Amino acid sequence: MANKLTVLDCYQEKIHYAQNLLLPVLTLILYRTADAVDFFENFSFKISKQTVIVLDNARIHVAQKVKERLIYWQKRGLYIFYLPPYSPHLNIIERLWKELKARWLKPEDYISFDNLKYATSECLNQVGRSLKINYSKYC
Repeated sequence: MANKLTVLDCYQEKIHYAQNLLLPVLTLILYRTADAVDFFENFSFKISKQTVIVLDNARIHVAQKVKERLIYWQKRGLYIFYLPPYSPHLNIIERLWKELKARWLKPEDYISFDNLKYATSECLNQVGRSLKINYSKYC
């Protein structure tokens, strides 16, 4: 697991708590249930107004440990909304990952973990600037 690339590694500090916004990119950042529980637990203490996080049905998102904490997060104003099973048209992050893998990353970016991490970071930093997706045609 140590070499598994996650967006959390690169972007955790970019979460904007003050406005209660989570970038769509962050819906796929966690690959262990414990990470998901820790993230939502910490986040639930930092929000200042009711906040909804939209998740797909990945195993870590629907794990028993997550479900056990839902009531506590809701008391703090954090609500989890689950997408219907297999709904890529509703899960905008799927479109972002498809563009990243199909158009923006180059074959040489996969030479090493460090190259892939750097290239992914560079691409994601350019989303909305030089790299754009017209999401309205997918919704």
